[in-house]
Amino acid sequence: MNLHYQNRILYIFLLALGILIIGIAPARPESWSVFRNCNVRPCTIGVAVPTWYEPGWSRISTHSDPRAAWIRACSLHYNDRGYYSPDIANGKIDCTKLKTGNIGRGAGLVGPWTFGRVNGPVLCKITLTSKRGSQGYILKGCHPNESFWEMRGANLLFKHSDGSVTSRLVRRNSNYWEGPYLPH
Repeated sequence: MNLHYQNRILYIFLLALGILIIGIAPARPESWSVFRNCNVRPCTIGVAVPTWYEPGWSRISTHSDPRAAWIRACSLHYNDRGYYSPDIANGKIDCTKLKTGNIGRGAGLVGPWTFGRVNGPVLCKITLTSKRGSQGYILKGCHPNESFWEMRGANLLFKHSDGSVTSRLVRRNSNYWEGPYLPH
């Protein structure tokens, strides 16, 4: 009986130790956000966890990992004169070394966008991902017409789940694309 009692104490001690170890393990953020401060010109941008707060800063996009957030920040830094990242400018973040798969010129598009009619309502919040699917890169949207995306020349194509092209968009500025719906 005494041996059983000692084993029980050892088991409870190890269980408590295991819980303690698990309880103190650092949590990995599930998402990362691009933030901006437009109290200065050009707007200063950076990447942090979504709960980060500093007066004057606002979140402009959220991504599944820091690489995707920095790809978005790099796109803004290099393609929009209104944005500047000290971390990119001083070489702390090297945009040329961020892995983007084979997306190429579309790498800066990865992340959340709003999708709607010109001068009309927002139809859906979509996310262009860097994950390959059967018909292109996966587009997380609200309708099968917007299931995949790809860059073809200067055009951003949205594709139906069957692979047919449903929208051919042309860049109007760094954060705005426009084009017709293509019935399939």
